[in-house]
Amino acid sequence: RMRHCADEGVLDRMKILNFMFSSALCARPQLAPFIALRQLRLTLKHGLSVFAGGAFAVYGMVLIGAKGKSSIDNGFRFGKLGVELLEKFEAKEYTCRVYAAV
Repeated sequence: RMRHCADEGVLDRMKILNFMFSSALCARPQLAPFIALRQLRLTLKHGLSVFAGGAFAVYGMVLIGAKGKSSIDNGFRFGKLGVELLEKFEAKEYTCRVYAAV
């Protein structure tokens, strides 16, 4: 079980990273996974938030891009976790991002 993030500063950083991710997809798609991985690191360090679903889903997408059966299986698991977190937080505003990644 992971705790929930209560640090407003971290949540603000996650929000900024979320905007950066969307912009990077259009302007520099090769940077988008790095932004999502930064969100994932913040989530693992500080706890879950409404942004966690997108971070885990994009991490799953990155794993699936790697070669090998275990990468695909793990990518599927992280994508599924992203969808579960989306539903847990009822974060409807991030539905498109999560489902686009999975």
